Amino acid sequence: MIPDPAVNIWAQTKNSLYPLYKERAEGRLPEMDCHAQAAEIYADYSLPEDRLLDAAGGSGYFFWSLKQRGLLGHYHLLDQTADFVDMGRRALAAELPPERFIVSSMQETPGRYEAVFCLNALFCLPDYRQGLERLLMAAGRLIILRSTFGERNEIRYETDPYLDPGAERLKSYFNIWRVAEVTAFMESYGFAVHTVVDRRTNDQPEISAGKLFPWRWLVGVKS
Repeated sequence: MIPDPAVNIWAQTKNSLYPLYKERAEGRLPEMDCHAQAAEIYADYSLPEDRLLDAAGGSGYFFWSLKQRGLLGHYHLLDQTADFVDMGRRALAAELPPERFIVSSMQETPGRYEAVFCLNALFCLPDYRQGLERLLMAAGRLIILRSTFGERNEIRYETDPYLDPGAERLKSYFNIWRVAEVTAFMESYGFAVHTVVDRRTNDQPEISAGKLFPWRWLVGVKS
């Protein structure tokens, strides 16, 4: 279900994040470390005709990391925030047809793709299962996840310091998911799962906006 913009926290970041997402979509900012690592992980599995899904991918700036490595395949962007998808559609109009930009939640992911990426987004769900289940069902061969994974589940429903003035009352999830549990869930859908050390943090917790983020990677290959 697509959230009403009035209660979608990402739609309430026009002052803080919209300019950043626009510049990234236009390829005018340095590559993010996690996007570089995701593209390099995918390089070991890529095939030229792969359909790729960048799930909860904001304005689609992961596109540039794939392109500079010659790994584009057939890139598709999915995000539940229509403004972000529109930014990507406009910024990448010379690169991709408009139908490759999909406004949808992870829970309602349409279609099938050889490879699915979900970077820095799974922690935002109130429960990872429904969103991840749909991504696993959409992934034909490979799924690459980066999120906050730890030794136990920790539900964190907290304020977000990046929200625009007037939206401070809204809260969001910043959950940490038990890595063994998520791994078993992925395996139940037929994926062989392995971890990859996060290059940016060396698997050490990172503090951002006063919150702890234990970033880790899970890579699932259809067995």
